[in-house]
Amino acid sequence: MKNFYDYLCLSLIAMELKPSESREFSLFLSNENIYEKENSINLISKNFPKIIEKFQNKLVKETIMNKISKWESQGIKFLLLGTNDYPISLKSIFNPPLVLFYKGIWKKDYDYNNSVAIVGSRKACLMQSKFVSELAKSLSYSNICIVSGLAQGIDAASHIGALGNPSNLFPTIAVLGSGVNYIYPSVHKYLAHKIIEEGGVILSHFLPDTSPLPYNFLDRNRVISGLSKIIIVAQAAMKSGALSTARYALEQGRDLLAVLGPVYDEGFEGSNNLITQGAIPIANIDDFYKLYPEYLKDMNLDNIESTITNESEKTVYEYIKKRKKVTRSELYEKFIDLDLPLIIINLQAENYIDSLPGEEYVVR
Repeated sequence: MKNFYDYLCLSLIAMELKPSESREFSLFLSNENIYEKENSINLISKNFPKIIEKFQNKLVKETIMNKISKWESQGIKFLLLGTNDYPISLKSIFNPPLVLFYKGIWKKDYDYNNSVAIVGSRKACLMQSKFVSELAKSLSYSNICIVSGLAQGIDAASHIGALGNPSNLFPTIAVLGSGVNYIYPSVHKYLAHKIIEEGGVILSHFLPDTSPLPYNFLDRNRVISGLSKIIIVAQAAMKSGALSTARYALEQGRDLLAVLGPVYDEGFEGSNNLITQGAIPIANIDDFYKLYPEYLKDMNLDNIESTITNESEKTVYEYIKKRKKVTRSELYEKFIDLDLPLIIINLQAENYIDSLPGEEYVVR
């Protein structure tokens, strides 16, 4: 594809059109990957003269190119609808994003079409956090990519579990409800850094400096489900945002699973209700592999030994073990000279500690 930056400019121009016009352009681009055709500019000129008119305006194009140059200097890369690099699964949804902005390494030859999304409550109980972390780590040994939204609770447990196997080629995708330059919540800046460092990706279809406005998260949920073959709602109350991901999953023809929870616990009311409406129920990891035996790799995770070799991590672990339960603020006061956010993420990824609602930690 010779004219990548021209195509990126065209897509960015189209993002500023009226929603109906932008949707029409996305449908056009997704038709046989228009940008890959030799006569792509002529085809766009014929069908979308307004876009070409702006594209040919030197001031408009120069302004856009300056933005692109700035974004690239910040480590941002781009996936364009209409090209072969764009995720096939996402291309098939209604109104796929024109541009995906990301940080990390997008592995073009990786089979991300088997990705599994795990979503749920920001106030997840310890039982569910453990479950999704263990499931994500288990899937990582089958080289499956875990997709989630970088939120606290279930999302964080999903990403951290996926990072528990350093041999996975593409462990996890964090889809943001903001631009990739605006990590939200801010407490997960280190988790975002760890995802990139370990070969994953943080990704957004919003412009890089977009703030995390409430309605952005509902829109990003369609991208989470669009990138995935299977969507698992691990824990959700009746007003949980994870339920919108479930709705998108059904609209997009994805497999929808929900983890069974206590009947009288309001924190599970939404996810339990999904089961009554037809979502496939699972209660444990074995249930998942009974449904998808092709995802199971012949590896007993219970026999995978892990030893803390980093002295700082060992010190923090021993302190939590001795105290039984420790708050984040207590750790910061005790270990003021250590890189605690990174240490905590590493200990969680290696299944040494678990996080509780209210930013408390216990040994596993």
